[in-house]
Amino acid sequence: MIKSLPTVTAIIATYNGQNTIGKCLNSLRNQDYPQDKIDIIIIDGSSKDDTLEIAKKFDVNVIIVSSKLQNAEYNKGVGVRKAKGDLLLMIDHDNVLPHNKWLVKMVEPLINNSDVVAVETLRYHYD
Repeated sequence: MIKSLPTVTAIIATYNGQNTIGKCLNSLRNQDYPQDKIDIIIIDGSSKDDTLEIAKKFDVNVIIVSSKLQNAEYNKGVGVRKAKGDLLLMIDHDNVLPHNKWLVKMVEPLINNSDVVAVETLRYHYD
């Protein structure tokens, strides 16, 4: 078991993600992890739908980038530069965390073994 959990900055790049961003953020906010240790940064490529209105309901930091510059990798880079957490969590706006222990399970190997520098899920599911 982990004695002290690190802070995590979740970086989520999005553009016109109104159909998925709510499910993504809900799964992150429902984690069995201290919410005061999770900082969420949404980097939006100037969405033209309701993405930002949905995202703002989840206590997130929003950074808007020009639609001319935006793409997922550029947006993630902007988020990395703004991150303040001990750890970075990179997820896409259409990702839904599978259960409420997911974040703890991802952090645990990083805390318990100093040789581990990154973790990734073993399986992906596509709906």
